[in-house]
Amino acid sequence: MSNPLPAESELNERRPKWSWGPRAPQAILLSFAFLVLPFVAVFASAQMTALLILIGGLMLLTNPVSGLGPLSRQHILLPVLGLLVWGVLSGFWVIEGVEFASRIGKLAGLTVLGVLAIIHAQECADRDKRMMAQSLGIGCAILLLLYGFERMTDSLLLGLFTDKSPAELFAALNRPGSILVMLVWPTLAILAWLGRPTLALWLIPVTLASVFGSAGMIAFVALFCGILVAASGAILPRFTTWLLAILIPVGLLLSPVFVKNTEIQESLAGVLEDSGKSIRHRLIIWDFTGSKIAEAPLLGHGLASSRHLPGSTQSALDYVQEQGITWTRKIDRSGLSRSSVLSLHPHNGALQIWVELGILGIVLISTFCVLAAFACNRGDRWQRSARFGLFTTTLFICLVSYGQWQSWWVATLFFSGAAISLVPIREGQRP
Repeated sequence: MSNPLPAESELNERRPKWSWGPRAPQAILLSFAFLVLPFVAVFASAQMTALLILIGGLMLLTNPVSGLGPLSRQHILLPVLGLLVWGVLSGFWVIEGVEFASRIGKLAGLTVLGVLAIIHAQECADRDKRMMAQSLGIGCAILLLLYGFERMTDSLLLGLFTDKSPAELFAALNRPGSILVMLVWPTLAILAWLGRPTLALWLIPVTLASVFGSAGMIAFVALFCGILVAASGAILPRFTTWLLAILIPVGLLLSPVFVKNTEIQESLAGVLEDSGKSIRHRLIIWDFTGSKIAEAPLLGHGLASSRHLPGSTQSALDYVQEQGITWTRKIDRSGLSRSSVLSLHPHNGALQIWVELGILGIVLISTFCVLAAFACNRGDRWQRSARFGLFTTTLFICLVSYGQWQSWWVATLFFSGAAISLVPIREGQRP
């Protein structure tokens, strides 16, 4: 005779204990984080790191994860942990002068706290998810209003607290814009989950309009690409999944070849003619990085070594003349003469991982992207669209902008992961 199915109360007893009392303290902490996040994003984006440390640290103090069950279900995070381990090992061959210990320590700490936030957001009870979801919706609305106000008033509030020039204040909205276009996707899924699909539909075009004309147009283009892939994922989820799962790893693996191709460089350099100075400068940075990848393709130069690569301090103009690059313009020369060929990082996540962690690093991050693409194709149409949109928007920003190990950026990635994890994947479920 077969054993009867266990009762629901018995199943609950077997599940990991996440909190004390009727309300999970982790849910309260994440709700607080989502409400505070817009103010941090606009006025002190570098403190996204402090916010994650505060929230994650309090999560550990109130009640750490009990058992490895929840962690073992996070297969998508295994390549990320593998990348961190490989980064630690790269300390054995990292080039001289790199502040390796402090960087890897920060990354390890943020990864632990960030993974904890994602797991709690996913594993909490639906009642707690509803509270966190409402806080995220309110937080996203506040961020949209603050960002829009600063755009329309030429950073009036930011100007009250800093002595930056108008040009610096304009560029200071890059980070808040990036955070906004990432958080808008989980908010869309949450609005649909809470039965507000019409409001969810309005959220995307309003956000797109608010970031139009921003410095570098990175946030606008990233969100636009996310919209295209989100629409494709809603209509053709399987096709979209496989397209991303094939094209992204191929693109990441071949990125050093692309950036060294003269024809590709010339076509991209001429896209915006004289107004494309930043694009042409970035192409020079990528060309230099591609050369350094070729010097150590297997192991890379070590984690966080980009700014210390040999030759990175020479002026970009000297590099252009040395390499015989002909597609720059006269208008570029003054800026190139004042800029080093690679001052901080390659402004391209694929190239940064290539040059620092070599072929194994790029294979690990490609594996993560494949798993993420398949993870997007889960749940109902709204959930799929939001996941595809967030994945594409974030990937675009990674490939054209920030350094991948910048602490505020790592914290932002984990907060976005926690936000998208709030919505249950079970088809059509509502709180």
